[in-house]
Amino acid sequence: MNKTEFLAALEARLRVLDKREINDIIDEYAQHIDMKLANGMAEADAIGDFGSLDELAAEILTAYHINPAYDEKYNEKDKAELAEAPPTLQPDAAEPKHKGAGYALDSAGKGLKAACAACGRGIKSGFSLIGRGIRAIWQGVGTVCAFICGLLVKAWQALMGKQQPQMVEMQGEDGSIYIAAQPVKSEGLLPRLFRFCFYLALAFAVLVALAPLSIIALMCVFGVGVTLVMQLSGYPLLGPLLICLGLTLMCGALWLLLASLLGRRRKEAA
Repeated sequence: MNKTEFLAALEARLRVLDKREINDIIDEYAQHIDMKLANGMAEADAIGDFGSLDELAAEILTAYHINPAYDEKYNEKDKAELAEAPPTLQPDAAEPKHKGAGYALDSAGKGLKAACAACGRGIKSGFSLIGRGIRAIWQGVGTVCAFICGLLVKAWQALMGKQQPQMVEMQGEDGSIYIAAQPVKSEGLLPRLFRFCFYLALAFAVLVALAPLSIIALMCVFGVGVTLVMQLSGYPLLGPLLICLGLTLMCGALWLLLASLLGRRRKEAA
């Protein structure tokens, strides 16, 4: 028995069902057979997996709460004619004369099933749109954060300096000279500004210290001159002369120390 004969015989045994239900069942079994054929199974083996055709039809009718013996009113001649006809050319299945409340409940159940399926698809689409929106927003926020972090890193490197390779001469163990790249941290804006402020404050402090020191030194020089003249004139002022002379030398030494310190700082800054 091939696929067409099997489906025709099955349809003949299920003709007490509604035409739409018969078509759904036939399509389902046709798909099962096609899948088995696609997996490499022979057509006879794929049909033989369903077992006896009468038992299969009885199980289907029992699932629909129909007595399988109800189909015995159709004679063997009609079954043979229906088996020879293709599934798409079968006559309309006999419908029960009295559909009753069971048919109404079945129709209502199918309508409710379709409505629930449509509602589920709508909810799924809504959540999918919400998910895509959230993902787009998150990607935008991530891009903005990455841009801001990049700016902050560049600003920090500009303020504090960054590592840059610099070619330097190095001596190997055998005494040979070779050139190698070593990371050297460049000076940033903030250290330069801090050093400038420090040197400026130091220069101001030195100048503030030099001004009174210069005045004291001039006064000591004047005192040395006065006491020296008076000592030469016969006044006993040798002690004050030596004191003024020592103060003059001390002020001069301090003045030279501060001036040399200020000059050295300027050279280091340059």
